[in-house]
Amino acid sequence: MLRRCRKSKSRVFTEELKKLPIPWRHILTDIHVWTGMIFHMGTGWVVYTMLTELPTYMKKVLHFDIEKLSFLSALPSLLSWITGILSGILSQWLRRKGYLSHLTTYKVFNGLSALGATACMVAITQVGYRPNVIVLLLAITGVCSGIFFGGSYVNHLDLAVNYAGPISGILHTVINLSGMMIAPVIERGSEDKCF
Repeated sequence: MLRRCRKSKSRVFTEELKKLPIPWRHILTDIHVWTGMIFHMGTGWVVYTMLTELPTYMKKVLHFDIEKLSFLSALPSLLSWITGILSGILSQWLRRKGYLSHLTTYKVFNGLSALGATACMVAITQVGYRPNVIVLLLAITGVCSGIFFGGSYVNHLDLAVNYAGPISGILHTVINLSGMMIAPVIERGSEDKCF
């Protein structure tokens, strides 16, 4: 496949690549990059909360047996993965067919992702001790988190294709920083009260 691409007349493979200086000041002061950072931070917070704290929550709060726990705690991540693939395909199809504009596609998918996951997380706090309902809400949260991949997850390519690498690095750093903050925040704020 790569050999065929190189033999083609594609600009990417036939022109000399020039190393461009990275305009860090412009990147770090751009409102679109900051918006992406905020959205990535929120998405990362949900994803890493589910990854790191869900097994403990299911065991100590929902009183699930450890043998059931492995599949149930992996269910939101599995659904997020599947939904991520499908939503990416769907969003590109909607744009390619002209059903939604580029911007509208991002808004719809980001809105569904953020509002859906938020609504489910808030609903979990309101349903009381109903383990089956909570597991369903957690699964829907995973689905909503996956919808993010049909939205602005690859927005850095649209912002500045020549600088997509540095922008992607910044956005992924923000996602991972939110993951690093989860455990200390939960440990300090709720471990003794919930678990």
